[in-house]
Amino acid sequence: MSADLTGRTFGRMTVIGPASEDLVLPQVTGGWWLGRCACSREVVAPAEAFLSRRLESCGRRTPEDRAAEEAQLAALLPRPRM
Repeated sequence: MSADLTGRTFGRMTVIGPASEDLVLPQVTGGWWLGRCACSREVVAPAEAFLSRRLESCGRRTPEDRAAEEAQLAALLPRPRM
């Protein structure tokens, strides 16, 4: 295992620590890590997925996430003239 990713945050994911050795996973450079998304879902992924920022969330979007995204989009759209 290379650098310790424990406690680092990548997007909405925070690395909890190395994945359990009980899991049957192929060998990867940097090892496998357990991350927790802001929505509380946990994900096991290789270090490279966190470090390259390919994995920044579990993929689940909450209603709050959707509302925030819609508000950001609405702010970018031109307002109709009256």
